[in-house]
Amino acid sequence: MHCSTRDIPKLKFPRDEIIEIIPAAYQNEARRIHIPGLDPNTVPGSPEDIRIPVPDSRGTDTPLSQLPDPAISTPVEAKPPEKVINAAADAVRDKIADED
Repeated sequence: MHCSTRDIPKLKFPRDEIIEIIPAAYQNEARRIHIPGLDPNTVPGSPEDIRIPVPDSRGTDTPLSQLPDPAISTPVEAKPPEKVINAAADAVRDKIADED
């Protein structure tokens, strides 16, 4: 399937089918899956109908108010730094003076 980017907003798809895109190495494949018993002229609901809960503007019951104050929290136990072993330097040390 090929289309211009200018055509994408104007594309129309049947509502009683699922179009599955199967990626392939050189050319993608598309498979149409029919949904039985669904009216092809059905218009889906608008995303504007979705209701998202919004926290109270006063901030009384927000999750952040339930967190402990960082200045009062208990200190984390200090651990000594881990020793890092660089095996790469040892592996090439004898090859530095080699001539190719």
